[in-house]
This record gives sequence, structure tokens and C-alpha cells, in this order.
Amino acid sequence: MLITLEGHCLFDDALCAKSVVVDLGANKGRFAHAIVGRFGCRCVAVEPVPELCAMIAPRPGLTVVNAAIANFDGTIDLNVSSHPEASTIKRAPAAGQLLRTSRVPAVRLDHLIAAHGIDRIDVLKVDIEGSEVEVFQSLDDSLLKRIGQINCEFHDSFGMVSSQDVDKTEHRLQALGFGRIQFFPQNRQDMLYVNRRQGGVSHVGFLWGKYFTRNYMGWKRLRQRLRRRTAAQA
Repeated sequence: MLITLEGHCLFDDALCAKSVVVDLGANKGRFAHAIVGRFGCRCVAVEPVPELCAMIAPRPGLTVVNAAIANFDGTIDLNVSSHPEASTIKRAPAAGQLLRTSRVPAVRLDHLIAAHGIDRIDVLKVDIEGSEVEVFQSLDDSLLKRIGQINCEFHDSFGMVSSQDVDKTEHRLQALGFGRIQFFPQNRQDMLYVNRRQGGVSHVGFLWGKYFTRNYMGWKRLRQRLRRRTAAQA
């Protein structure tokens, strides 16, 4: 069944206590805590802003990493925004005002999961403010094939990445067997890719979610996101 957790959609059919979730752009950890609490699974939450990372409360099954996901290992400049969901390693935040530029740890996703002994990712959440295409480009096909679902927010509508590069990323995922669900028809800020070759999500369930459930959930999530952003700016 297609569900939403803290503003992010996924199919819960294939998730259980043995599942592994990787949360890129964890912010204050709401999604990470929600998914661990619901399924009792393991989650690695990655957040580059130190202040936000420090707000992620510890719990069994949750690993917190203070780093920016990039296409290399080392350190990188992070443009910290006054908007709690808009800090970025790209040229400038898409929302809020630039507060400062800080040097933070950077790590490749494939190196991160190897360091944590992860062989397969059941859900990969990607909300990294314009760096998503570079991260996908850094991953080889064999790793992508070991991901069950990808919830991704692309930032081409903000000009932080080109639409052509997002198109290439989508075509690659579809060629690898991922089914595509777009929740907002006007942009790609809310995308779900389901690995149809991995099983766990039935064909009927996927089609029902793609053509029926998403319309209701897309509207509901938009309302929740607007409320959350209004509250954050208050």
C-alpha cells in the first residue's frame, strides 16, 4: 500500500524489521524516527547542518551521520539557509536567506553504505537541495539495482540542476527496472521510483498507487508541506 510518512511517500508492502532505510537530508529526523517507529527497521540518517543533526534524538536502530552527500569524500562548503529545509552545497539556497558558509564533511553514498555494512537499501530518501543528480551519477548500476524504492526531490524547477540531467537520471532508473510515480504534475519535487525487479510491491498495488492513490496523497502532502513551511518561517 502507498503511504506517506512525514511528507514522503513509499510503499510499505516490502518493509519490515529487517529493512534498511537511508535518509539523505534528514533535517531534524522526523522521517527517520517515523520509519523506525513504524517498522522497527534500521535507518541511517545523514544531515549536513550541525545544528539540525544535533536535534536528531538517538534511538535503537537509528544511526546519525553529520555529513553532506556528494560525489567525492573530503570536505565541502555548505551554504546554510535561514530556511530549515533549504541549506545546500550548491551555489545558493533556494529558499530563505544565506546565513553563513561552513566547511562540513562530504562523503560519497556508496562509500557511506559500505562503511556501515549495508548490502541492500529498501528505501532511499533523497532530499539534498540540488545535489541529487550528482549523487546518482556517482553510483554504479549494480548498487542502484540493490535499492528497493527511491523517494527523491529534484530541484530543476529551482534552477539548481538542469532538466536535461534529471531526464537522464530518470531514463537510467527506468532502464534499470524502476517504475515511476510523479505526485506533482507541474514539477519533480516529489518523485517515487519503485524497483519492479526486486519484488515486494505487487503489480496491481503499484498501478493502483500510481493512478489512484497518488492523486489524493499528492494533494494531502502539498497541504502538509505548506503548513510545515509556514510554521518554520513564523
